[in-house]
Amino acid sequence: MQRETKSLPPEARFARAVKCSDYFARAATGGIYADPERAAYAAKHFYKDDALERAFKAMNMTEPSAGGILVPQDWVEDIIPMLYNKTVIFELGAQKVPMPHGNLNLPRQKSGARARWSGEARPVETSNATFDWLHLSAKRLGALVISTQELMRSTDISADIMFGRDMIQQIQEGINHGALLGTGTEFQPLGIFKNSAVEEVDMLTVNDTTIADASGRPQSDFPIYVKGKVLSKNVVGMSFGWTFNNEAEQYFKRLKNGNGDYIWKDEMEKGMFDGSPYRTTNIIDTDSNTGMTSAVFGDWNDMIVGEQFGLETETSTQATVNNGTGSVNLFQEVATATRGTIYTDMGTRYNESFIRVTNIKVRN
Repeated sequence: MQRETKSLPPEARFARAVKCSDYFARAATGGIYADPERAAYAAKHFYKDDALERAFKAMNMTEPSAGGILVPQDWVEDIIPMLYNKTVIFELGAQKVPMPHGNLNLPRQKSGARARWSGEARPVETSNATFDWLHLSAKRLGALVISTQELMRSTDISADIMFGRDMIQQIQEGINHGALLGTGTEFQPLGIFKNSAVEEVDMLTVNDTTIADASGRPQSDFPIYVKGKVLSKNVVGMSFGWTFNNEAEQYFKRLKNGNGDYIWKDEMEKGMFDGSPYRTTNIIDTDSNTGMTSAVFGDWNDMIVGEQFGLETETSTQATVNNGTGSVNLFQEVATATRGTIYTDMGTRYNESFIRVTNIKVRN
């Protein structure tokens, strides 16, 4: 009897497709490649999933390469919206654009042409717009999930969800890191905090006690001041929003006015901060010595993310991998490693659309 796979959580459907293609099918060939026929058999035998079985049989229309096969497209598409929609920058309004050849140039206007007044029978004075370019080039972002083989063989939905979520969360954190803290080198995007063309507001140099005290602690006019910085640059403001870490969130929620009333707590319970949505990510840290953290405000519609391919996966039970603390021999440990890879790049179409705020005091 066929299971209703559409009712399964997306991460579970994705995990099952990966297990069938990269684990069960690859194991059948000694790890050389993933045989679509074996993947189809696994889908039918282990999950009783006719739809997934048909997807793998369709893939067998062409000879698989020695490097293995991709997860069926329907199942990859199932996970891509979940992957992006739960990422901070996309929740705030960043745009994703295709980058099929690995490179993309987007024009951005530095200064604009403008209309001019003139009298009758007098020539209209000309003015010209000037442009530069946002250049995106695909960079590899990879996530590695190490599991026991018992977990990989399990057909229990909770095991599948755990596997799928591990992969998704790692890639989400990588995207957040690239957009905010990427160094702009050959292998990383240029993040907002590393982009010198994005204006910086240092809370220690504001010199206005209604905005921040002498130690950099935000006060009641903090968001108004930061927003005003962006609005003064004629930013359209299609998707204004904030991002900061959980410690900053708690600080803002606790802040009270002179009457002892919370300023933003009720609003922040609804995901809004002074009239604009906010999202938290602990990719932005708090310095343990100074108690300082950072934040970003801007029009996230002007954050552009180029994507060359979808998500690719490959699984091994033989490799030696680094788990962050040392090397692990998968064969000796009876473990499995699954690698998920996407090729992407990101950047700000208009640097004026963002403000990076530094030295925000949130801890004693």
